[in-house]
Amino acid sequence: MHFKLWQHITVDGQFRHSDCLDKVLQFLLECKTHNQKPVFELAPEGFSIQNTIAWKTIELLYLQNGFSHQDVTLSTCDLSAAFDCVTQKHTMFLDWASEYMQNNQFESGNYTPINFMHFIGRLTWDRVFVHNIIKSQYANKSYYRLHGYKNGHGAQGQCFHDLLEQGFSYQEAVDIIKHIEHLPQQNTGNFEKLEQNFNFPHNVVPLKEYYGNAFVDIVHETDITENNFFITEKTIRPIIFRRPFIIIGGKHFMKKLQSLGFQTFDQWWSEDYDNLHGKDRLRKVQNLLQRLSDLNVNQMRSILKDMDDVLEHNYMWLKEKKYKHE
Repeated sequence: MHFKLWQHITVDGQFRHSDCLDKVLQFLLECKTHNQKPVFELAPEGFSIQNTIAWKTIELLYLQNGFSHQDVTLSTCDLSAAFDCVTQKHTMFLDWASEYMQNNQFESGNYTPINFMHFIGRLTWDRVFVHNIIKSQYANKSYYRLHGYKNGHGAQGQCFHDLLEQGFSYQEAVDIIKHIEHLPQQNTGNFEKLEQNFNFPHNVVPLKEYYGNAFVDIVHETDITENNFFITEKTIRPIIFRRPFIIIGGKHFMKKLQSLGFQTFDQWWSEDYDNLHGKDRLRKVQNLLQRLSDLNVNQMRSILKDMDDVLEHNYMWLKEKKYKHE
């Protein structure tokens, strides 16, 4: 029997509603009545929940109701997940992209007058940190966009709190937050379809023109906790549109992509940020952005041309579904 856990739990590992726990208990009792092993479906999500209160509570409930860890299965898109129960790991976003690419041709642009792309939805401290850098230092060299947020002022408050928790001073947090005081902030077009439908491919295709006219994508993955490896449309976008990317995600996210057969960009700039996570990773990325911001149009075009084999490899590797996860 299956329980769609992704409908009942948030990215930060909390139950969405007060009755979620009751629904979990009811599901476990039904499994027990019908002598069925419980399957909790976090996929198509893959954020880290194994050390959260919600999952610890679910573990306690299934153990109290006579199920062992080996009786219970959790399906997730976190390819680094390490639960005590049976864990099924899925590459759903990669699979969806591969299927779509087989029926749709994507051409790569080469104009590249813009250095950076920074497209984010849900507000988190790390995204706001980079958005502040982009708007305050590289606004004329970037496409940037905030979309998909809800409860903007509440999200700002949470980001402010999280920045302080990450060790930023009060004044640093104030300076970072000020660039999202009037939401949304963007210098791209208004995409109603993007705002109304966050499912693949609607969260990819509307941004095509910007990928054709910019150099590198600054990707913020859904979960940036240390060991998480959850690949979403955010990482897939630059692969589809044949652009290099800098990923703000879990530690060794780029190395883990390489283990799937994708190639990254350490021939052209240091990816030592990938050995870090959290605030330390962001600081390394900040230094890298400073270096890349100095590139002119001709230099960016030259690098893209030099990268062509890598970009094409990643495109075909995804399209032909050659990635494999052990």
